Amino acid sequence: MSKCPCCFTDLPPAEAWMCASGSCAPAKDAPRGVTGPVRTRERPAGGPRLPDAGSMTCESCQGAMVEVCTEPSCRFEFPPGWRETPSTCVVMAGARASGKSMYIAVLVKQLEQFGELAGFRVSHATHASMMLYRTVYERPLFEQRGILAPTGRISSADAYQREPLVLDIAPRSGSRHYLVLRDVGGEDLEAASLDMENLRFMANADGVLFLFDPLSLPDVREQLLGLIPTPATQVSGESTAVLDNILRLIEGRRPRLALVLSKFDTLQAIRDVHGGDLSRIMQNTGAAFAREPALRGRYAEQDGQLLHEEIRSLLQWLGVGWLATAMERLSQQGIEQRFFAVSALGDSPDGAYLHDRGIAPFRCLDPIRWIVTGRAL
Repeated sequence: MSKCPCCFTDLPPAEAWMCASGSCAPAKDAPRGVTGPVRTRERPAGGPRLPDAGSMTCESCQGAMVEVCTEPSCRFEFPPGWRETPSTCVVMAGARASGKSMYIAVLVKQLEQFGELAGFRVSHATHASMMLYRTVYERPLFEQRGILAPTGRISSADAYQREPLVLDIAPRSGSRHYLVLRDVGGEDLEAASLDMENLRFMANADGVLFLFDPLSLPDVREQLLGLIPTPATQVSGESTAVLDNILRLIEGRRPRLALVLSKFDTLQAIRDVHGGDLSRIMQNTGAAFAREPALRGRYAEQDGQLLHEEIRSLLQWLGVGWLATAMERLSQQGIEQRFFAVSALGDSPDGAYLHDRGIAPFRCLDPIRWIVTGRAL
């Protein structure tokens, strides 16, 4: 069943259409500024596709209409052919400063590069998605070479993360696929009182990526003194509260849940520390966490399982075995879970700017490719 790309609500047979001419006054239940009165109609069960926007005209101005979400509090405008195209809706979650924004910025670029190699095209399905990516992610990181600002609270007036990134994955042959990415600010997920109204979309996600920053661990930071530049951003927030809140938000649902050990380049730097168990572990050049899989073909399940076991063991060595235990309990509830290691930048930033060596992503596509296994990529 299709979901709304914004609130992730399963779409009912009924359709909702709103005026797109710009001539009508804003409707009372149009939080996104779509104008004109709402028109609804039923879709025949199992029947042919109903006529498109060209046959739907506004009763007030006779202008063209667009299909929008049936939820009055959402009314998100759907990309062309949304109901007929398979889609995957993914949430990026984690504590403050866990690297979500950097990861999203690099992930989209990696998907585009992967598409060039694998024979499909990745583009933004909406103008709003394209502008959001360019303004918030691409320009600050890839052009200005700076560190992205933290994601604010979703309730704030300028909360850009209320707009989803909607990517259109179109192969040269076969069916296209929509991939939706939504970010959640660390402050929202660390809060003792969850903003259930604004975060309820997480319950309907197909996949959730929970990013965990190893620099949040004092022992890791101590071993890295002198090896990496002092982070310009704050130390990552409380991951225990974040995971608890994620589980509260998805209670009773079964999204694929990925625990992503972010900023993995910092742990790789510990290879240069002489002595110590963690140093010896990171010097294992034959480990899956020491190599980048080829960007060709389908997600490599055997490699993914090996990496999963390695990261599970590594979490124990890092003293956060509770993370692995909490994740593995989810399998008893029918929730698929897997561990990953990624580095969006490949090297620690130098103050508020990228390192002179630039960006060298590591395994950034793994979590997304696992979530969409059997759907796309």
